[in-house]
Amino acid sequence: MKKMTAQVKNLLLVFILIFSLAETQAQCPPSQFAGVHVVKANETLFSIARSFNVSVDEICTWNSISKDQPLPECKSLVVSKSLVNPAPDNSWIMSRNGQIVKQDGQWHTVRNGESAAQIAYAYGYTEERFRAFNDLPAWKVLKAGAVVRSSECVCEPATASKPERVVPSSFSNTAPIAKVAKAAPSSTSGDRGYMKVDESEMIDEINLMRSNPAGYVKYIQEYVRNQKETWNYTVSPSAVNSLISDLRKSPKLSTLRPHKCLYQMAQTHGDYLYRTKGFSHNDANGTGPWSRTMAACPQVKLSTTKNSMGMLVGNENLVAGNSTVRESVITLLIDAGINPPGHRETLLAPEWNYVACYNFGEVNGMPNNFVQNFGR
Repeated sequence: MKKMTAQVKNLLLVFILIFSLAETQAQCPPSQFAGVHVVKANETLFSIARSFNVSVDEICTWNSISKDQPLPECKSLVVSKSLVNPAPDNSWIMSRNGQIVKQDGQWHTVRNGESAAQIAYAYGYTEERFRAFNDLPAWKVLKAGAVVRSSECVCEPATASKPERVVPSSFSNTAPIAKVAKAAPSSTSGDRGYMKVDESEMIDEINLMRSNPAGYVKYIQEYVRNQKETWNYTVSPSAVNSLISDLRKSPKLSTLRPHKCLYQMAQTHGDYLYRTKGFSHNDANGTGPWSRTMAACPQVKLSTTKNSMGMLVGNENLVAGNSTVRESVITLLIDAGINPPGHRETLLAPEWNYVACYNFGEVNGMPNNFVQNFGR
């Protein structure tokens, strides 16, 4: 009898162990990311939203789901605004050429027009692999505002040092320029020691174009082909044809020399735009580039060249969102959607003697924000 009782107890222990193990295995593993919640049994969108002090609409947007969609257990949901990258104020720059602007960290907030395939390509993944580590079915279309993982790394580098950007850029908005500027290429003259490398390269690119405008047409055509082949984006044919015509008619233009005062002026305005996250020719006092130039660099003269509308050509260009210096210059030259093409007219003004280019970094997710200033 005692032996029988012992056997029954052992069987009960085995059953308890089996059921406990099954229950443990049925539990969903916790999220490996801060700001991501794993759905538990009987949870609803409302209860999850209340727990994390966000709205149901926000959860639906971030996860590309609808309010009436069933919530399967163990589904991972983004539930924190901390993972949402702020939208750039100047989204027209990003949509201009269809390129996906890579975002810091391991999360990407989907913008209008961005597809899973495009985002995957931008971060170096196939669409299939990207969908796999984001748990996205092949049929699912990402909505604007959705938050997806841009890396399949399961680590959350909250305290790790910030990795280098994929887009080349050497800039700093916290230390004096002399402390952060890299040595200029040996091919440049000694008066560029205060510049960063990409700023010096932009001057060389502008002078390459001005030294042989007609010869620069091949770079425009190469850019247009690349946009079509890589991004399936057609650059405005009318703007391209207009530019090619202007370049072929233009004589050889003056070689521009760096000007330190213009550079300091460009740096001051660029740092202001960086702090305010803006993209404007006016400073905090509403002062435009002509007045700023006359006040900061009275020795520099301004343009007497008039554009097609009889107005004097401006002496400042702003450009952002391109991965290379050449793309930045070509973007300004094409000047799609701008009438008259003021940025192009500034770059092609024949009377300039001086130029300054300042890269004030990344603003609102847009890399390589440049200020260009010209004078004579």
